[in-house]
Formats: sequence, C-alpha cells, structure tokens
Amino acid sequence: MLRSLIFGFALLTPAAAFPQAFMPHPRDCRASLREAELVAPGIGWAIVEEPVAQPSKESDCTSPHLLWTDTNGETWQEITPAHMPVRDDLAVFFLDQSHGWVLSREWLEPEGEPRSYLLSTDDAGKSWRSVTLRWPTFWEHEYMRPLQVFFCDRLHGWIVWQWHTMHSYRQALLTTEDGGSTWRPLPEPPGAGQLQFISPQQGWMIGGPEEPDGIPVPQAENLWATQDGGLHWRVVKVPLPPVAVPDPFIRDPYFTTFRFSDSGHGLVVAERQISGYEFQVFTCATEDGGKTWGISSFEVYHASPSFAGHQIIWSLSDWPDRGLSLRSGEHITSPALAGGVPLHGRLRDVKFFDDSNGWSTYDHDERSDLVATTDGGQTFAIISPEVVARAPLPPPAIAAVNGRSTFMFGGPSSRIPPYVPAGGLLFLIGSGFLADNTVRIGSRTVQVPGDSGRGLRFYVPVDMTPGTFRLTVENNRGTSNSVQVEVRPPVPLQIREIRGTSQRQTEEQKFHRGQKIWIRGTGFLKDNTVWFETQSVPVSRPEGYNILHLVVPPTLSPGDYGVYITNGAGKSNVITVHIE
Repeated sequence: MLRSLIFGFALLTPAAAFPQAFMPHPRDCRASLREAELVAPGIGWAIVEEPVAQPSKESDCTSPHLLWTDTNGETWQEITPAHMPVRDDLAVFFLDQSHGWVLSREWLEPEGEPRSYLLSTDDAGKSWRSVTLRWPTFWEHEYMRPLQVFFCDRLHGWIVWQWHTMHSYRQALLTTEDGGSTWRPLPEPPGAGQLQFISPQQGWMIGGPEEPDGIPVPQAENLWATQDGGLHWRVVKVPLPPVAVPDPFIRDPYFTTFRFSDSGHGLVVAERQISGYEFQVFTCATEDGGKTWGISSFEVYHASPSFAGHQIIWSLSDWPDRGLSLRSGEHITSPALAGGVPLHGRLRDVKFFDDSNGWSTYDHDERSDLVATTDGGQTFAIISPEVVARAPLPPPAIAAVNGRSTFMFGGPSSRIPPYVPAGGLLFLIGSGFLADNTVRIGSRTVQVPGDSGRGLRFYVPVDMTPGTFRLTVENNRGTSNSVQVEVRPPVPLQIREIRGTSQRQTEEQKFHRGQKIWIRGTGFLKDNTVWFETQSVPVSRPEGYNILHLVVPPTLSPGDYGVYITNGAGKSNVITVHIE
C-alpha cells in the first residue's frame, strides 16, 4: 500500500522517560515515540527520540532514531542511516516492505543555507544511499520547508515544499525519475495538501481555489488532478451538498484527505464545521475517476478517517468525553487492550493498513506507547520499542499552574502566586502524574485521576476557605515540588448565553425538544443542575470550559420556560426560552 507521512515538527509523546543507560537530562530530554507507520501487516517503522550521552546544548539533548519491525513490534531493529546528520526533522516514506526514503536536514548556524540529505534503501534499511538536496527558495534567503515525500514506484517521486508567513504563502514541487538521485522543479502546485500519484503521470492533490482569492493562508477547497506528472493541474469537481438550512455562521466545506486505488476508484473525505462543537463529515466515493460521486455524511465532534482497502474505518470521539470508538459502515467498535484489560488512558486515532491491521498511540500514566491491532480494532497490544517501553517514569513535578510557569531563569516566575476561585478549575502541567494522584492544598486533599498526559485538571473544593496555600502532588512514585496557590471566593453563578445549533436559534432563544444546546456563563462547578422551570437536568462541566452542554428534555411541553442553574455555589439568574 502506498504510504506517506507529513513532516513532524512536534513530538507525539511528551511524557516518556529517559532510559537507564543514560545520565539524567532535563525532563524534556527523555526517550519518546515521535511517529510510526505500518507499511504491511506486521511490518512498519517508528521514529524514537533518544537522549544523547553528552549534548552540546539543551536543545540537542535528544536525537531521532529510525527503527524497523517485521514482527509487529515483538522485536525492533535500528535502521538509522549512520552516515548522515539526524539532529533535526525527518520525513520518512516507505513504498513497501523494502523501498524507503528519509529526508533529513540541519541548519547552518547562525545563518546560511540548510543542508539536507535524501537517503534511500531497497533492503528495509540494511543499507542506504545518500544524496545532498538543495532546498527551494522563495526569496534570496527565504527557504521553503518540506511538507511531504511521496513515491509511486522505486524511481518516480515528489516532494512538496512550502514557504508561509502570516501574510503570504508559496508552494514548490520537485520530482525525480531516478529514485531520488537527481531532482528537477515543476511549476508551482495548486496547494500544499496531501499528494498521491498512482503512476508517473497520474496524481491528485488537495489545494486551493481555481482563482486565488487573496487570503494569505493555505486552503483546501478543491481536489486537483494531473495527467502529466505535475506539470499541469485541473480541479476535480466533487459536488458536496449544501447545508439543509442556510446559515451565515456555518463554514464552507474543505477537503482533508483522499486515497485512489487506481485511476477509477477513489475515496475523498471532506468536512464542514456546523457549530463550535460539531462537524459534518463527508465520504465521497467514485468509480470512474471523479466523473460521478456517491456522497454520504454524518455529524460528530471528531472523526479521523483511515483507508482500509475499499472502505474507511473512522476513529470517532465526542466532546467532552473524547473516548475513542471505531466505525466501519454502521458498525461501531469500542477498543480494549489485549487480555480484556480496559483502556484507562487515551487511544489516539488509529491508522489501518487493511480492515484488520492498524497502529495507534496509547497515552496512559504519562507514557505514550505504540499499540497494534490485528482484529480490526477490537483489541490492541502494546508494541513499543524497548527504549521507550523500559524507560522509568520520573517522580511528579509541577511546571506550571493555570498557564503560569513555576520557575523561570532558575527562580520563581512571580512573587504573586496563581489564583483560583473556590470551586474553580486548577490545571497543573508537569510530569510524573499517574492514574491516581493526591493533590494537597494546605491541609485539604483532592484525589485526581491522571489524564494520560502532562496535565492534571481538578476542581478546588467549593467550601474551601480563601487564602494562600502550598500545593503538592503525591503518587506512588513520590512527592512533587511545592508551589503556592491563592484560593479566592467563589465566582458568582450566572448564565450569559444559551446557544443552539444555529445562530437564528441563539438569537431568538427558540429550541426543539430533544436537541443539543450549550450554556455559557460563569460559576459552573464540576456538578450542576440545569432547570427548565421544575424539570431538572444534571450536567457536568467540561474541564477547562465555562460551557455546559445538554439535551433539551424531550418530555417538555411546547411553551416558554425559565432556565436557571443550581450548584454548590447557589442559584443563577433566569433566562426565558421557548421550546417548540
């Protein structure tokens, strides 16, 4: 199966620890899984950031390593090309189980032309050939960045580049006909989105409008096609249906990804934001190269597609729960770990190779592991490379409280401590947090489950006396550093706005029985009750948001209702709505 990977500029895992074989470095210098790709059942690669023994500076304390498995993660082999610098970004593309390319770059200091290297292998990384690649420029000293490497066979390949600022952007496209030894520029492509070729001549790309509209951001309104290897492009018309009820606040649809299995059969995915919390997702299928389309859609908070043969397996999550489920057609699967162990962290979007085999990242207990499924997503097994799996987790450490750093330049960032109202939300950023943690605020304790990442979110007891307190986090790995927190009196409970799925509903305050609505305001606690006169609806506040979302009780009779909220802090104001 043809595979490509966009350049990764941020680590997929922020919280794995350094292996025992190395001396401890600062906490940001720990072994971690950056990205991984399955190229055949049981066969794939992963990029792992590993600490270096003697970093020249803190920013160079890790180095990316390319690993390979042909046993679905039971064993991993290092295939990092030994004769090139790998200090910065890597773009990796494997065409099949043998043929692959790695684009590596490093910047000259303090200024200068970036040195980049394209390496290729035809034996799954046992040996590599290297060429130096010159980066395209937009202005004399403005270099474009590589976004995607793609090969349709072992000789013909393309690299998409982009230069982008707040006010402008440009793209470039290079092509090779000898496996990457030499490259030549093509005319500027219509975009910088996903690129796929099924032959040296025929390809597709997600790009912008036919007539540039002057908006200085990359756009994805169209699917473009070429029949001459990228010299010329034309728009492929995909007739996405309009919204059922016109609304100026609903955004235009845009394309996100696609896959063509041959010149006729293709699947294209688009989405449209229909509210602040929901998207309409389109599946567009063609069997005649885009002349006609069959289009279906559904609405969801988050949906990430993965192409598995001639179908799409969707990774779905709702808000604010965000638990992952998998959808194939109308069939929904709730994944679990192998052996019936429940997921107690967050499973990220799954990328399938076929309808049985897929890989994903599992964030749990501040560790991010690579996991694999061989049964279509029903169960997953952890297959992380040993350097990630064996890394000991550090004791807890608090780096920031509600967005304010606890230390800066070796000392306290401010003499004024972070503050939070009684009953309000505290967000701790740091490391070493587990599934079970005890937060101590003065003499009070709060049991806080870990959120499978670097943060802890919890509500300060609403009955806590205002004052300044020392705060620590404890778990079975130890006790964190101590920080100061000021607890202030509770925020008044108030409704500011009740929103529906359209601006018209919001302005007229008219809603339907059984529909989802959102309430914005202040003073919401973890547990709240929304009242429609005497009809009550228990509602939990999403962590980090002054918003409550709920469904209008379907048992209400049509008419006007006074809506208000109660919680441990008291009773809110009343807003009248009309229920139809």
